[in-house]
Amino acid sequence: MKSVCIFVKTVAIIIASIFFNLEEANAFNNKSNKEKVIIYRFKDRSNVNLYRYYSYIIPNSIKTELEKINLYRIETLSVSLAYIDESSSTEIFESYIRFLSKRGKELNANFIISGSYYVKEKNIYIKTQIFDVATQKITDIKECSDRIGAILQNIIDEITRKINYEMQRSSTQKAQKAKKRSKKRVARSPFLSFYNSIMGITFGLSYGLVDMLGKWEDEYKKGDMVTAYVFYELNNINLFQDNAIMRDVAISFHFDYFSTNTEESYYTYTEYSYLDVTGITLNFVYLYRLAAFFDLAFSAGMGVSESEFLVPLLNSLNDDNNDSDDSTFATPESYRETIDPYVNLTIFMNLTINHIQTIIGVSHKTILSDDRMSFSVIYMGIGYRI
Repeated sequence: MKSVCIFVKTVAIIIASIFFNLEEANAFNNKSNKEKVIIYRFKDRSNVNLYRYYSYIIPNSIKTELEKINLYRIETLSVSLAYIDESSSTEIFESYIRFLSKRGKELNANFIISGSYYVKEKNIYIKTQIFDVATQKITDIKECSDRIGAILQNIIDEITRKINYEMQRSSTQKAQKAKKRSKKRVARSPFLSFYNSIMGITFGLSYGLVDMLGKWEDEYKKGDMVTAYVFYELNNINLFQDNAIMRDVAISFHFDYFSTNTEESYYTYTEYSYLDVTGITLNFVYLYRLAAFFDLAFSAGMGVSESEFLVPLLNSLNDDNNDSDDSTFATPESYRETIDPYVNLTIFMNLTINHIQTIIGVSHKTILSDDRMSFSVIYMGIGYRI
């Protein structure tokens, strides 16, 4: 009982630590992977000064909508830029490009968004520019609403959609070019094909405490289970990456071993017996993704088990009636070895940071023998993801 308490306390501390650091780690992970976007105030080109407030409403609204996409780190500036496009003179346009490039590097930004607008006859006309700091290219987006007011949100949504599309397209093109350059620079390793074929596989070990259930609960005391496992998420296969269901599915292969013996409170030393179980299962896992590195998982699988029983003397629980047919074992001294179907149901938490996987979970396992045996396992484990 003492070992169970220690194990439960350890698990509780680990879970508390995970959730305490989850938000901070998630924020760090997201921040490091997001591209930085600078948004200037939009310049008012209206003939009257009645609509100056749109100069900060428009960029703030674009910022709010882009933040919902959760791909960018966004910062707004309280100054506006003149709207200059290729229709301007070559000298002015090139000077403008140099200015944006310098500002982008100073602010460590990937993209700079600026624009202008004017209101005419209750219609608002918005021009938006996206400057890619890496490629030094400008993309123009122009939109017009039927009327100002509440309908303005519709035009903001459309502008945001186009901005996101253009920035994603630019980022993809840059990534593809970088990949091509990398392929030219790096010599192909003879082990690359093998490495690619196993990329995404996790190898691990877990340790758990076994509680016998049903009639076996009184026969055997708590045992220890050691499991070696292989875990693979199907989203590592290109075919499933865009599949809404299969990208959150994984498969795992488990090799279990556990051993237990009789409860001392019921048996004398000479009536000692033991149980050894070895089992293998193929499991299908559904991952409910709580964060980029943290999942809640549900698993179901089936396989085969080999069980070994040894009872030196007849069960003392039946000493008062040795002729009873209810004896767990048929003879005063018996050894039995069986091979039976083996079922596994599991719920677990999966935390993966820097290739290291940590799992904590609860399993319900059943050996479908003539004397059906069920037991639960509280376990924790660690693995390495290739």
